[in-house]
Amino acid sequence: MPNVNPIRLVKLLLQAGLVSATALGAEDWNTWLGPQEDNTVHSRRGFEADLEKWNVSWSANVGRGYSAITTFGNRAYTNGHDEASNETIVCLDLRSGKTVWEHSLEAELMPRAHGGGPNASIVIEAGRLYAISKDGQLRCLDPETGKLIWNQDLRELLEIEVPTWGFGASPVLFGDHLIVSAGKVAAIDKTNGDPVWISESDRRASYGTPVPFHLGPETYFASMDGSGFAILSANGREITRKRMVTKNNVVSNTPLVFENGKRIFIHTNAFSEVLTFNGEGLELIWNDRKLQNSQSAAVIVDNVLYGLNGLPENGRTKLYSRNPTTGETYWSTPNFGFGSLIAVDDTLLILTDDGELVTAIAAPDAYREVSRKKILEPTCWTKPIFANERILVRNDAGQVVCLARD
Repeated sequence: MPNVNPIRLVKLLLQAGLVSATALGAEDWNTWLGPQEDNTVHSRRGFEADLEKWNVSWSANVGRGYSAITTFGNRAYTNGHDEASNETIVCLDLRSGKTVWEHSLEAELMPRAHGGGPNASIVIEAGRLYAISKDGQLRCLDPETGKLIWNQDLRELLEIEVPTWGFGASPVLFGDHLIVSAGKVAAIDKTNGDPVWISESDRRASYGTPVPFHLGPETYFASMDGSGFAILSANGREITRKRMVTKNNVVSNTPLVFENGKRIFIHTNAFSEVLTFNGEGLELIWNDRKLQNSQSAAVIVDNVLYGLNGLPENGRTKLYSRNPTTGETYWSTPNFGFGSLIAVDDTLLILTDDGELVTAIAAPDAYREVSRKKILEPTCWTKPIFANERILVRNDAGQVVCLARD
């Protein structure tokens, strides 16, 4: 069976009457990469790309930081710092924006070449919420009440110092385990926080999140560290790795795994590459030293790669469309700043670093912008999300804005 984009498949099923929107249910954005672990999401109502038809439903301030918003049911969750001594997980009512509960702990701000505050996004499943503070305190809370279930100090668990820009990788749900990464990769028992395994590799930490994927009957993890890219087995054994040299030894991006694990897109502040993995080793498909991005995730829609090319210091970031198999550029367009993007159905939803929300049709033939609307004040390095028919965005000062069509 040929590869079919999950969003396109859902739309075809809806159109054919083989499944109802009610049966599909509203999609939560409950992990860093969203409900399908690929930065894409489906709209039950059909996504409205004209932002003039969206209104601000509510806004709230959650404290300084870069933690993306995640949702579960009718609640939204994120993490922020008071710029004094406390970092706080905030639970908001998705419909009203009112605070449901807060959970604070003493944690470092670490404003190094940026405003500081937490980097990692909160991950939620039924009965448990997982969050990693800037200085490596991993907490499991009850998402309904904010009550602490267990906590773990990643500095002690992994026997490492706090990375230069703090802990940045978001936790990953994997069966009965929670996967965490900071140079070493570890699986943690979700019920009590105890380690199940810790990888033998002891490398400089990166800030990108590991990605589980399946190739044939086997499960693997695609994982970036501060000096390279590695494929790990389901029990943490390093199968193969590729050494990388980056600017200032910074690796912040999450790998993009596609074609059922046979292709992996890695992008850094020094280059981009697509690799193929055959279960034993890695082989280069294409690379481009001029395609650079130090933190924004890319997305694939209908076998076309979309992403942002540029670094925060140059201010000339371009949105691009490429063939992920050959690297051929279909089109490229400027004026996005150091932003981020996701895909909602066949629409790209982009947040520029100066707070403009942009929608464009995901099409390989040409850039087709639909609308552009100023939502936030700079600086916006956190990606927008779409959940339960709402758009949520935030800036590094901690302002969260929810847009709705209701």
